Amino acid sequence: MLEGATAPPCPAPDPDDVEAIGSLEPPTCPKCHHSVRRYPTNYNKWVDLATCDLPAKDVPEPYRWRLTKGSGPHAGMWIAVRVHAICPLPSDLVLPAHAFLCPGEEAERQDLAP
Repeated sequence: MLEGATAPPCPAPDPDDVEAIGSLEPPTCPKCHHSVRRYPTNYNKWVDLATCDLPAKDVPEPYRWRLTKGSGPHAGMWIAVRVHAICPLPSDLVLPAHAFLCPGEEAERQDLAP
């Protein structure tokens, strides 16, 4: 998917399994093994976001995300929303989808190029 919302959902920990909760590690990209921040989106998909903010001018529009507090089934959780309805200023910070920065994704895009 172009905007990078292809991550699997984070598993819900079993509240009775204390060992599993203590051993949860942050998610990593399966292609490059870098740490990512995985969040649900506002349209029932999950996205891996980069671990740093970048100025909007450095991130193509399809890969720009922000975090907001969710409502409904995601009430009280942080959810990722694409930044596309209102164009940010070039210096505004956005969270890029990890897919934009991933060397594994870049290699895959080059392989698909005509």
